Amino acid sequence: MENKENSNLKDTASHESKKIDELSFPDGWGLSPETPDVASNNLKITIINRGKSELPDLYNSRLFASLLVRYAPSDPERAHVLPSTGEGITFALFGEQWSLEIRSITHHDRPDDPPLVYRLAQDQEGRLTEHPLLVSWYQQVEQHDSSPALTLRWKKACNLLERAQRSGSAICPGNARIEATAFLHPTVEVSGPVEVGAQTKIWHFSKLLGPLKIGERCSFGQNVVIERGVEIGNNVKVQNNVSIYAGVILEDDVFCGPSMVFTNVGTPRSHYPRRHAYSETRVGRGASIGANATIVCGNQLGRYCFVGAGSVVTRDVPDYALVYGNPARIRGWACYCGVKLTFAPLKDQHDVEHAHCEECGRYYERHGERVRQLDEA
Repeated sequence: MENKENSNLKDTASHESKKIDELSFPDGWGLSPETPDVASNNLKITIINRGKSELPDLYNSRLFASLLVRYAPSDPERAHVLPSTGEGITFALFGEQWSLEIRSITHHDRPDDPPLVYRLAQDQEGRLTEHPLLVSWYQQVEQHDSSPALTLRWKKACNLLERAQRSGSAICPGNARIEATAFLHPTVEVSGPVEVGAQTKIWHFSKLLGPLKIGERCSFGQNVVIERGVEIGNNVKVQNNVSIYAGVILEDDVFCGPSMVFTNVGTPRSHYPRRHAYSETRVGRGASIGANATIVCGNQLGRYCFVGAGSVVTRDVPDYALVYGNPARIRGWACYCGVKLTFAPLKDQHDVEHAHCEECGRYYERHGERVRQLDEA
């Protein structure tokens, strides 16, 4: 049994040596495979570094890009970034049927040795230069590095790794587009073609089901579900335990309070599904929906309207209207800043009322249920 095991180990090492030879790594660079699973394309590389290991130095190098093109048959979908032994660092990328793990460890025993991790440095004239030991090897793989497919794969890998630095892990399916500055907690589940804008944050146990589009600078609390076909603008705030169903459109600056409810079918039946008859519910720019409110589908919420906590909205809500109750009724009017407005008629115009917000200084005019901001651009 011992001889057979030794034979298998030698065969594995032989296969891996061929892979490394194809990459043309110069001897003594400190690059070595660790128990690779050749059949499933799971490759582990160790890089010995004289100085401190910095993650951007690792994955912004053409060394990393070349490993991607040689060993990654598809785009990466998941990334991990973890500290290694001592001052090292490990980052790993995972695709549908492959993984690439690079572990950088730091040694100070031989300070005269050149650093083995790709570095950018300034020469005497201030230009950025590469370590000279890497240049000759890069020339061998330059034709692969310049391909459009690799460029896109490399950008996606860097996006994942940048996000993984903040939480230790990041996910992105092959057909999703998540900006590098967006934050998705590792427990967030992403499925299908999902677009997430810059600086958007999505917290614990939320679920995104594409196709859907989320704008920039949004915030989603824990346990938020966003279904297919949903459109969400910029700077939208959604609190905990909210489900946003197909047919819902949230314009810029919308606020959804905790545990508020959207619906998308007016006459739901378990035994008679209406998956292709979802009603559209549009929430206008700057609107606020209070905690535990319910929005019956097919109704439109106007710009900067305010829905009180626990309300049940059963009809359209005009711009700037303050509504609450079950069913919700117009109880007043709200300013752009959220403060309740007090309208009064003009002496010479009894059918027109004006209001001035003491908090933000804006002026408004009202004709019946139509309110407009007078100084709005």
